[in-house]
Amino acid sequence: DSATMMNKGFECIEASVLFNMPLSRIEPVIHPQSIVHSAVAFKDGALLAQMGQPDMRVPIQYGLSYPTRWALDEDNQEQVHLDLTRLSQLTFYPADDNRFPCLRLAKWAGEEGGGLPVVLNAADEVAVELFLAHQLPFTAIAPLIEQVMCNFPAHDYPSPSLETIMEIDAWARRQALSLARQLGGTLPVQATDFAHQPVAPYAGVAHSGGF
Repeated sequence: DSATMMNKGFECIEASVLFNMPLSRIEPVIHPQSIVHSAVAFKDGALLAQMGQPDMRVPIQYGLSYPTRWALDEDNQEQVHLDLTRLSQLTFYPADDNRFPCLRLAKWAGEEGGGLPVVLNAADEVAVELFLAHQLPFTAIAPLIEQVMCNFPAHDYPSPSLETIMEIDAWARRQALSLARQLGGTLPVQATDFAHQPVAPYAGVAHSGGF
């Protein structure tokens, strides 16, 4: 998910919900040093950034200790301490939807809402598992997810119950496996403009109603 940037897509959806902010106002950026983990822009032009070593121990601990902060033991403190004097540069550049089509799929799911984010997550998990099992090319992860999303009648499930969410999740997983199986477990790699074209010409499966 880090390589496809799907994890950042999920984080954009999370931020949209947590801060009640439209996805159009949330911008993922590429930051090679992984030191700035988030930033908030204020109306006066100021920017408040949260910085730290790329180490999950601190955010995991804060998730457990919130709203207080626990002191790290000496060994961990030394490993995760951020020495600003050793930072030579911090670079950022826009995330390209053409290069990272999973970002576009996450934005679509987040804006649509309802059951579509469930489909996104389930199809992504199946696609990644197939890739790790050497049954799906890396470049076919996004096309497979997109086709499952295209086959889902999102307008029929604007506010699904927990039970329906579980059914949608199971349906999306079956769809992803079915699509991959019909194509011999390997989707063709195509040079496609993911930002402007649906990746569907080789899917061959349409939603027939019901889960």
